[in-house]
Amino acid sequence: MSALLTLPKLDLGRRLARGIELADLTQTVADERVRWHADGVLHGELIVDLRDWPDPVAALQAIDAGMQPEDPTTLWSYALLVAIDGPWPELPAVIDDAEVSAVRGVLATLDADLGALDETWRAVQTAGWRRMVHAESGARLKQAFALGFDRLVGGVGLLREPDLLAHLRVHRLPVLMSPSAQLAAKVVPTWAQHPLRLLTEAGITTVIGSGWPQAVATTLSAELEAVSRHHHWKLEQLRTLMTRNAEAAAIRPEARFGIARQIESWRHRPHAAAAAKGDGWSL
Repeated sequence: MSALLTLPKLDLGRRLARGIELADLTQTVADERVRWHADGVLHGELIVDLRDWPDPVAALQAIDAGMQPEDPTTLWSYALLVAIDGPWPELPAVIDDAEVSAVRGVLATLDADLGALDETWRAVQTAGWRRMVHAESGARLKQAFALGFDRLVGGVGLLREPDLLAHLRVHRLPVLMSPSAQLAAKVVPTWAQHPLRLLTEAGITTVIGSGWPQAVATTLSAELEAVSRHHHWKLEQLRTLMTRNAEAAAIRPEARFGIARQIESWRHRPHAAAAAKGDGWSL
């Protein structure tokens, strides 16, 4: 199956590998950006864990330089997400001082001390960035809801939490799932037990990402194929899924709406004509 995508990719990307020298960061990220564009990705997200770098400001500047320039003639876009695992109320000031334009949000990672993030979270919200929390089930899900977020990553245990489900529905908060990564991490034993279909049927705004593609050897196109195969979703359901992906993206509202409109326009285009433009998931 072709990796060529003519739809937006809401992808948590990967953490930049430890061991990359600061001087190599700009080129490393530029190569990643070019690969995204060559694959037809309209939107990508790259997570950076600042703990990996002795000088986080210099690292963010190098990464930001590698992500430039954004092509103004297309809807293609990116977002830089900063991963944190504890209090850092100075984060917005650090980003402002670094003049990093690509930062769009903060992700509280799996090992984050959510109970200690209140002050940092308020600063992030004031800065206008998207707040994202990785939480799969149990007490951690409840912590995530108490903290507040704009996007939940994970959420396999939500079906056992009716109050949390109701909150998600009322506030239309998106839940991003990466089934292949969740199965690889044994968060879910099998595809048959993955809650994606049931959550969608329950009215939850579910979106799909490819997680850490290099770690689980997948792409978004492969993930869509797997969802279609295991949950018997049709093309129209996949289009709806990708529209939701665009709406949940950590980019400016006008860019989100523009990508969503593009997907909606594909609904009215014959599939044969769309397929003629590529040899894979051309919607």
